[in-house]
Amino acid sequence: QEDGQWSYLDDERFQLFKKVVISFGFTEGEATPYFEGYVTHLAPHFDPEEERCYLEIRGMDPTCLMNLEEKIATWTDVSHSDIAQEIFGYYNLAADVEDAPVMHSEDGSILVQKGTDIRFLKALAEKNGFDCHVSVDASGEVKGCFKSYALDVSPLPPLAVHFEGETNVQFLDIQVAGDQPLGQIDIVDYQTRLLGTDDLRGIVRSRIGSLSSPALYPSQVYQGDCANQDSTELEGALQGRMDRHGWFIKAKGSVNSEGYGNLIPAC
Repeated sequence: QEDGQWSYLDDERFQLFKKVVISFGFTEGEATPYFEGYVTHLAPHFDPEEERCYLEIRGMDPTCLMNLEEKIATWTDVSHSDIAQEIFGYYNLAADVEDAPVMHSEDGSILVQKGTDIRFLKALAEKNGFDCHVSVDASGEVKGCFKSYALDVSPLPPLAVHFEGETNVQFLDIQVAGDQPLGQIDIVDYQTRLLGTDDLRGIVRSRIGSLSSPALYPSQVYQGDCANQDSTELEGALQGRMDRHGWFIKAKGSVNSEGYGNLIPAC
């Protein structure tokens, strides 16, 4: 502009850490909250042709606030779920936390945090086989989640691919990964744990056995923690790794939201 101001770069709506709320609706006058977060990046693009200039604005949910400061802290006489509850409270987030029974006592194993709050919580979640994220519920409340993956929710309408007039998927990519660990051994009690009877192990074990000569099991993983020999925590960490390795099929795609008529949860 003539006064030296930028039309969009100087717009206060686009300032760093400006709060942003996004809602979607399929009928007039109704919208469902989907995202609440903050502007974290401004990326202007300048081109010799003015009509090709643009400003790209990027944002993140409140986990961006949880990743700004690295901390060194100790946690004693608390469970992993207690820690998640407390840390979410630092950021005024409602906590949706599943009980994790592991305790760290002062005379036993002190838990040391070395890193940002969100990275620390995600590491704890991994040990319990949990998911850790921030989401917005249907009422618009922002929650910090530290819990098992929700597999018992009501199913959404089917995704239709190449289904003539009922097609509602624009593209869909599916990946089956065969290089996941198939068996695990807890080095504390040397008990072998398998991921199930109808999982990846059952699909590929015989084929791998003909291609390699492992000592005990193909793609074996040893679970242990030199700093902590607490059987409860090791059991949880082992189960968490088993759960994660069980997810060997991944998919990504894009739906025609007008045709689908429903919001797919972000997490």
